[in-house]
Amino acid sequence: MRSWAGSVLAALTVALSAGHANGAPPKSPDRYTVRFTTRVISGSDHSLPIVFDARYDGPGSAAHFEITLTNKRVGLIAVDGSNPASFLAALEKALEAKRLPLHPRRVNRLDVDAVILDYKKSTGWIYAKLFFGNDQGEVYLNLNLKTGLGEFSEKDIDYGNYVLAQLARVV
Repeated sequence: MRSWAGSVLAALTVALSAGHANGAPPKSPDRYTVRFTTRVISGSDHSLPIVFDARYDGPGSAAHFEITLTNKRVGLIAVDGSNPASFLAALEKALEAKRLPLHPRRVNRLDVDAVILDYKKSTGWIYAKLFFGNDQGEVYLNLNLKTGLGEFSEKDIDYGNYVLAQLARVV
């Protein structure tokens, strides 16, 4: 029987052809979600990790970061030249955060615990939940291997400020 990872990796050939949108971010499905574009940049050897190049082109700025997906961890990696202002503003609303971090302590990489909740081969969506700190914050991260879309979605209103502060350190 094929594992979810085998099914995910089988879809990589489709994802390798997906590119970034230019100009405007993809439309989010609801007010609690922020969508961005992705492109698989490694993992085509059918083994984890899978590395995604992620981008959010918003009004006046473009956030650019990488996501490394493994079966128990997700790495968020800073990309030089990223300007996350519009992405963080969109995340602040979606996560119902009360404040945007003014001077986040930047890091090159942020590794967080994660669990893969599901993979829908028919649609290409990988559904994951990220865990920040010791139960200080959680957020959903969904990645689509077919369409080149990714999204962060609110898990709980109480986590908004902490999750936003953590993401601001690396995007």
